[in-house]
Amino acid sequence: MKLHVFTGGEARALRKKRGLVQADFWEPFGATQSAGSRYESQMDIPEPIQILMNIAFGSEQQASAIVASLRTLGQPKTKRMPQTSQEDGPAAVSDLP
Repeated sequence: MKLHVFTGGEARALRKKRGLVQADFWEPFGATQSAGSRYESQMDIPEPIQILMNIAFGSEQQASAIVASLRTLGQPKTKRMPQTSQEDGPAAVSDLP
């Protein structure tokens, strides 16, 4: 999934459309007012904040897809043990992954 990359101008427009001051707009994203001011002045918005902005301002489907993708990072990968029948006896050490 390709994320929308918000520009400082877009972020400022979103903030103003909601009638928020910088401190109130940027705080839910974990950014200070001064950082928000820098982002709105055309400094690149960091990727973690970009992800949160896509969740906050994207469609419900986009937000769900982002969260689902992030959740897969927390799931352990499973290793498959070699299949053996009882007739074969236990797997040899060299057969194990």
